Amino acid sequence: MLSVGRISAQSLLQTDTPVGRLRGRVHRFGEGQIPLVVTYHPAYLLRSPDQKAKAWDDLQLAVKTFSNLT
Repeated sequence: MLSVGRISAQSLLQTDTPVGRLRGRVHRFGEGQIPLVVTYHPAYLLRSPDQKAKAWDDLQLAVKTFSNLT
């Protein structure tokens, strides 16, 4: 699962931790322990283009994580 932005990340993980501290690692969601990767919202990236490299790293982590599931 890919969580895009603060609202979804904090809601899914039931936390108030900022996205910047949640991103960069794989979390587990729910009873099924579904892998969950957090990244920045696209609107944030439009306002903060210097953060795009971090978002790219998150997407690569997501692809690697999800490709290992099959």
